Amino acid sequence: ELLLDPDYFATLDGFTADVRIKRGAHHNELTRYRYDVVLRPGAHPAPDTAPRLPWSAVGAPEALAERLTAPDRPALLRV
Repeated sequence: ELLLDPDYFATLDGFTADVRIKRGAHHNELTRYRYDVVLRPGAHPAPDTAPRLPWSAVGAPEALAERLTAPDRPALLRV
């Protein structure tokens, strides 16, 4: 294992970092500080440019899943 601050990956030039927190059933040092990072080459649009959708407009997780799997789904979406 390698210990790095997740913010480090945001400083890498030429890559977009997707930090994915590892979930656990217990809250201890083994579950609170673990994450995976996926590095993609190139720059991706900033989340600030993504269209916003208030949760009240979604209604339920199932409705959000339908929206995210539709053929005309947006590339980015903030809920």
